[in-house]
Amino acid sequence: HWTRHALADYRHQWGLVTWRGARPLPCPRSDRMGVDIRRQRCHLYICAANASAMMQAWFMSPLGAVTAHWNGCAVTHIEFLQSETLGDTARKFPKTVYAEIQDCLDGRTDALDLPIALQGSAFQQTVWHALRTIPRGQLLTYSVLAEQVGNPRATRAVANACGSNPCAVLIPCHRVIRRNQGLGGYAWGIDLKIKLLTREGWAVTDQGIVLSRGS
Repeated sequence: HWTRHALADYRHQWGLVTWRGARPLPCPRSDRMGVDIRRQRCHLYICAANASAMMQAWFMSPLGAVTAHWNGCAVTHIEFLQSETLGDTARKFPKTVYAEIQDCLDGRTDALDLPIALQGSAFQQTVWHALRTIPRGQLLTYSVLAEQVGNPRATRAVANACGSNPCAVLIPCHRVIRRNQGLGGYAWGIDLKIKLLTREGWAVTDQGIVLSRGS
């Protein structure tokens, strides 16, 4: 049983935040290639983390070797690895969770129904959950994302929050680029960001400029 204050503390610690039913974000605009994240919705999952249920698995995906963490009721990390010699331990995960993660990594779905529990500052959590609302095939710039989370002067902080994203692809920070259409950064390497954007229909020049779809 949760008290009101205990639940609030738990939600803050693990980033269990919902955009469903939330007040609209203050910025109505989207950029030429982007989307107004106020129109998107994610799901809310409230679950008590169980230390005995924490799992970590390594497995291969079309994008490379991956490690994923599951706390018994939500995904807490998905990261790409340099090594491919760790073996496949996906059997540790619930089959449905593993299947949804693989579908997301394969590019078949954004897995918006998959629960996530994120540990970070309130600002980071706001940015991460906003990132999850960017639909496949659309992009935002760091500056527009800063406006959409209500802090238009925090472009650098938004970029840093993207770089601290704990769940690769599931939280699609690869869909955020610079205002001049440059790629920006990516925690798991620019080559992987290019691969993800190309898979979603974007063209990237040799100079690292993201062209409009169909260019």
